[in-house]
Amino acid sequence: MKLDTIKKTLPLLLLMTMGNMACSDNDPIEEVETETVPELSIEAEVHHTLLCNFYQSEIVEKEFSDNPEEEEEPSIKYVPSAGIVLDESRPSVRSAEAETYDEARNDFMSRIPDEEDAQTLITVSDKEVCVNLGDYGNVKFSASNEDGSLAKAEVSLADARPYTLYYKPHAAFPDNGQNNQNLSKIYSPGTVIYNTKNGEVYLVTESSSYACYVIGDAHHAWYPVYDFWKDHFHFFKGAPTQGQWERIRRSWKINRDAFKTTYLESPNCIISALVEIMEGGNIYKNVCVEGNDIGSHRHNFVAHQTWYSYAKLIEINNLRQDKFNAAQRRYAEGYWLRDLDTYYVTYKVIERNDIKNYKILYPIH
Repeated sequence: MKLDTIKKTLPLLLLMTMGNMACSDNDPIEEVETETVPELSIEAEVHHTLLCNFYQSEIVEKEFSDNPEEEEEPSIKYVPSAGIVLDESRPSVRSAEAETYDEARNDFMSRIPDEEDAQTLITVSDKEVCVNLGDYGNVKFSASNEDGSLAKAEVSLADARPYTLYYKPHAAFPDNGQNNQNLSKIYSPGTVIYNTKNGEVYLVTESSSYACYVIGDAHHAWYPVYDFWKDHFHFFKGAPTQGQWERIRRSWKINRDAFKTTYLESPNCIISALVEIMEGGNIYKNVCVEGNDIGSHRHNFVAHQTWYSYAKLIEINNLRQDKFNAAQRRYAEGYWLRDLDTYYVTYKVIERNDIKNYKILYPIH
């Protein structure tokens, strides 16, 4: 399967109706434009996948000016997401739990693409695994006894801060209550959790010893943007990237029974949307996607520079066939466009240090 991804990601800023997983409106709207995202080199596509699997993207928002020509586009930074920092004086050194070398290697291999096209960039031997992307950087896994570890992954990718991930036995982590727990033993796929501080509910799609990968309602995912046809309004942000949709799809196929049990025993809008997306009965035709070519962008209109706003979508019929190519869509002319026929969900990584702020709603222990 070919990797249909892009070099960089910027959290998706899709317009939606406040409080709904998907937006709808009966008002007539102009036809929207759809444009297929151009195919990039295999190095750029693998670079995107590795950024998704070793980093978490964060928006650096810009303040809006009364004159849209003076406004800057939002920028993005990448924050390491694999493992945790045990020594705050060494933020570029992170640690993940693994009891054996094989367990560490399996974790690393799950983070690199297994598509046939990508194999020309991957070198595998008994001693190490290396993904070499040229100007886009590289990641390398090898055995190690440094810092009490069994193995290490050295991550150095363009557009992101490099770091080293050490795989260590459970006993090497400090005894700090829940910070010493293996999260994959507690938060398995299908688990429903909520944030005790703001009440937001999430569904666990994957988990490791040190992190939970979750999807949630888009109710709170907003920030203001500008569009020539609609002035200032709100965009949706925080959707899964194409690479993260691949991970969600893979987890669904592996853990389908667990997700269906949650759907039957603890129905909520998040698990209902996931079942509709993956299996049928879907009301909408697309899922929202994060990308660097969405949100507000400068545009020349009648000899004046202004802003147009774009969204990015994957057709559900394609996603069910493990095809993750996305299409760019510009908002139609008009005062307000609500209906993009799309499911809106957020995606985030909850690390071990933050899991204390969450409680399990389902299953009830």
